[in-house]
Amino acid sequence: MTDHDALLNTAISRSVRADGYTVTAQRLKAQLATLRFRAKLDRILTRILQAREKINLRAIERFEVHDDEAAEIVMDQATPDYPERAADDAWLRANCGYGIDEDVEV
Repeated sequence: MTDHDALLNTAISRSVRADGYTVTAQRLKAQLATLRFRAKLDRILTRILQAREKINLRAIERFEVHDDEAAEIVMDQATPDYPERAADDAWLRANCGYGIDEDVEV
């Protein structure tokens, strides 16, 4: 057992003592769902970045010579197709409310 396992077990034990099994189970279920969501999103974003690698490199070259306008034009190019693109786009739309090539305000 690692230190992380021991810490997790201690936290779960304390939660059970404080709130009971039902509440603790609901919290763990929500945390696991969040972890699964984040893992899926991370895999999708990694595939998108790999597909956009050449585009991003061209944009970086333009930013480095302070041609921001040209860099923005390059960055606006659509993400090239890749094998899981349709499934990734559908998942993003269903779970995040936006598709692969849509601008997202942060």
